[in-house]
Amino acid sequence: MKTDKYSIQDHESAVNKPQLDLLKRKDKSTALDVSELATACLEQANFSAAAIHLVNTLAFHFKCDRVSIGIRSDNHTRLSALSNNACFDRKTNLIRHIESAMDEAIDEASTIIYPGKDKRDTTIQVAHAQFVKSHGDREIYTVPLRHHGNLIGAICLERTIGHEFNSSDIQQIDKISNLAGPLLYVLYMEQRSIVKKITDLVIGFFTNIFGARKAVTGAVSTVLLLLALFLIFFPASYRVSADAVMEGSIQRIVAAPVSGYIASANKRAGDNVITGDLIATLDDKDLKLEAVELDSQRQQLQREYRESLASNDRSKISVLNAKIKQIDAKQQLVSEQLSRLRLLAPISGVIIEGDLSQSIGSPVTRGDALYKIAPADDYRVILMVDESEISQIESGQRGKLVLSASPGMTQDFEVSKITPVSISSDGRTYFRVEAKFDEQNLHLQPGMEGVGKINVGERNLLWLLTHKVVNRSRLLLWHVWL
Repeated sequence: MKTDKYSIQDHESAVNKPQLDLLKRKDKSTALDVSELATACLEQANFSAAAIHLVNTLAFHFKCDRVSIGIRSDNHTRLSALSNNACFDRKTNLIRHIESAMDEAIDEASTIIYPGKDKRDTTIQVAHAQFVKSHGDREIYTVPLRHHGNLIGAICLERTIGHEFNSSDIQQIDKISNLAGPLLYVLYMEQRSIVKKITDLVIGFFTNIFGARKAVTGAVSTVLLLLALFLIFFPASYRVSADAVMEGSIQRIVAAPVSGYIASANKRAGDNVITGDLIATLDDKDLKLEAVELDSQRQQLQREYRESLASNDRSKISVLNAKIKQIDAKQQLVSEQLSRLRLLAPISGVIIEGDLSQSIGSPVTRGDALYKIAPADDYRVILMVDESEISQIESGQRGKLVLSASPGMTQDFEVSKITPVSISSDGRTYFRVEAKFDEQNLHLQPGMEGVGKINVGERNLLWLLTHKVVNRSRLLLWHVWL
């Protein structure tokens, strides 16, 4: 007997001893007990075990080189069991040719015997011919399996040339296939996963409604319709997202009172201060020298003034008196400037900007902002709302803020003011929206950034998903049509 490397040498190694004794008893009779075979298959643990038992029994009883069973799935037959083989590689050419032969018999909806003796047989046998050409001369008998009139798989039996199937064999195999089809189908359906069962149930439902040819189209149309209805009628909360930054409710700037040089820096960003605390000082040498010079000039003018009084020179007395007043004003200004060289905290809070500790001796210009101070327990949040969403924002709307520093904690806020101040960034325009917290959190610090979401109201899901695209399309059409 001619075999290939995919079949084992001894049929007896594929079955256990009780099954072997049963098969030997059956071999003595001329016909296989179909009902007893069906009972033996049903006693197996699952579909795979039943299919293996069936192919091994058929291979032994009909003295076949190889028997295989395949189940149709997604318009293609997949090999489920191969006689005398517990496992097999689906990527081999042998398995591919067997599956192609089964597909050919199922597509023809007819039993195929190749090479057949009946010259009137008009079935297509290309896959069977390729099978024989690739794996040696043999006779192949492929029988489609049916369940309630539907083709659900096939059985393929192989014999070497010279041991062809006779009419008795064919009749027995036909009876077995008629019973094996429903039996294997039930076991196969029970073995499916839950996901596969649900999928097949849905496909069967739409097949019953729309028919086999239009099942996919009907299913897609129904799903799209249900999805459209869901998007139109299901309400959802509409929230406007915006980048947010923490600011103090008020801020005070400590600016350079005069042009000069930094002499000392006692505080820097992050330090807490109390009203009147010394933050930094500016160098006072130039102002002190100017004060000495002004004092000297005043003394000289005083002497000239007294001499004019002695000579009773009234015109000169008037001029000197004016110059003395001018010097007095300059001295008062210098004295005021000297007092301002000590930079003091205008309010109690935390320094959120400014560090002069690394700039000792650096020049500053009058009016330069050196420090920024904000209260330590009173904050507000600034939301940068995109111009396309600003029309949806109103005072009094509620929202939540999540900071990058504490992503697991949310802060409730209320919109307090919409400012007409716009900022351009990354090619887009944003508006400043101010909001206040319901409760102040001591862990918050000015300058913290995060994302805020403002609750605008309820909209349907379709509007939420499409309103941005619709608005931009309207703007584009308006621009084009102008």
